[in-house]
Amino acid sequence: GALLSAAQKSSDTYEKVNSRTGIVPWGRDSNLQKTEGEGVDWRHEKKEDLFLKGQSKRIWGEFYKVVDCSDVILHVIDARNVPGTRCTMIER
Repeated sequence: GALLSAAQKSSDTYEKVNSRTGIVPWGRDSNLQKTEGEGVDWRHEKKEDLFLKGQSKRIWGEFYKVVDCSDVILHVIDARNVPGTRCTMIER
């Protein structure tokens, strides 16, 4: 009840302020331009068939055995494409 009405009132106020005539262009959310993030700094690449091979549970099981026995693990990440070169499964 109260939370929903407070959220609705907040939304109505936001819409009223954001659609006012004479508001400066940089004050409207609809005029925002992306300056960073997906599509600007980086993008998702299509995975090559070569990299899709070896996705079986057996191979990951062997990989985890090697990781468990290792003293040092070097995880190389390319700063130009961090999401594309990160492996969250290894980080866990």
